[in-house]
Amino acid sequence: LATFTMFLSMMVDWGTDMALKGTFGMGNIIASEHVLVVNFPSAARIRRLIEEMQSDPSHRGREIVIVSDQVERLPFSMDNVLFVHGPTLERETYERAKIDRAQMAIVLATTYDDANSDPVVASAVSVIKSMSSQIHVVAECLNEKHRILFDSVQCSAVVPGLKISDNLLVQEVNDPGIAQMVDVITSNIKGSTLFSSLVTEPLGPASYNDLAKV
Repeated sequence: LATFTMFLSMMVDWGTDMALKGTFGMGNIIASEHVLVVNFPSAARIRRLIEEMQSDPSHRGREIVIVSDQVERLPFSMDNVLFVHGPTLERETYERAKIDRAQMAIVLATTYDDANSDPVVASAVSVIKSMSSQIHVVAECLNEKHRILFDSVQCSAVVPGLKISDNLLVQEVNDPGIAQMVDVITSNIKGSTLFSSLVTEPLGPASYNDLAKV
């Protein structure tokens, strides 16, 4: 009886320790084919990003791993969302996030008023690519002049978020309704969305209808 009680106590302690490590992002995650979201500019931004991703049928049920040292623990709880706390420029952090099993990574700006955000984001992309050269990495760039930083680290795609936002604001002033349309066609939650399709056959001059048939 004493042995059983001791064993049960050890199991409870182990379970509690694992739960605390998971809550504060200090343990190793168990996941595969997951998506890494690097940096934590704000809780609202991260939640919107996750909601959009989970609304995409291709990502439904896929685990999403937040990687950041900007928060001690996630300020929210969402299904299939895990947390790894650690410096985003250190290999050990990504090892705990199982970078070798991840399918893709999204590297966000640190904050939108940080002049050093782009170099930090590009450095994080470099670390990720050095550990997993095949992973698809999408990075957020705040200053178009820093685009060259991302070209040198083999980033799969770069999204100039603030520039797109500025362009859209001007377009909305000139043509009211554009912002609502763009919001719908770029969202997985609202209505139809944009998608791309690879065309492998060589084509000459062609109309949209011709391309759609291919």
